Amino acid sequence: ERKFLTCSLAPALTNMSDEWREAFIIYDPESNGSITSKDCAEAARALGCNPSEWEMQDIISQVTSTSTVTYDGFCSVMQQLDSGGASVDELTAAFSQFDREKKGALLGSELRYILKTMGEVLTDTELDDLFRQAGFSDDKPVDYSEFAAMAMKGVSVGGGGGTGKKGISKGRERRSMRFHK
Repeated sequence: ERKFLTCSLAPALTNMSDEWREAFIIYDPESNGSITSKDCAEAARALGCNPSEWEMQDIISQVTSTSTVTYDGFCSVMQQLDSGGASVDELTAAFSQFDREKKGALLGSELRYILKTMGEVLTDTELDDLFRQAGFSDDKPVDYSEFAAMAMKGVSVGGGGGTGKKGISKGRERRSMRFHK
């Protein structure tokens, strides 16, 4: 019988936690409930994340002080990798750099331009889906701290691939830009 913990850190990421559970099981063949930090990095890469070795060491050291990672720890690692390692405060600070008037908001068109041209760029279709579901408009201000919190918490945005899964999906390389309910 398998000893297995549920992922208490990512209840909203049901589809992702199923993938995470499957990967964890593969790297935990003895079913002892933990994997090595090396296996944790390999599992993350097998799931489509491509962190550098030092990024993985940094994230794993935040999760455990031993050389093994439990399933909850693995979920925490994957959640950090899915978010690109950014926090709400870091996203808010990044958007504030574009706020010339320091009002805490950007016009929807400005936010659209930022998301389309910088970092993990989004397509017009992905941006249209995001704006429609979040209730944004190009000509109205968007509170970027609320947007950052929403992005970290999750907004369902369907990808154009017709997969039926939640998230902006353009393959696993888009994992860090997926938004979930």
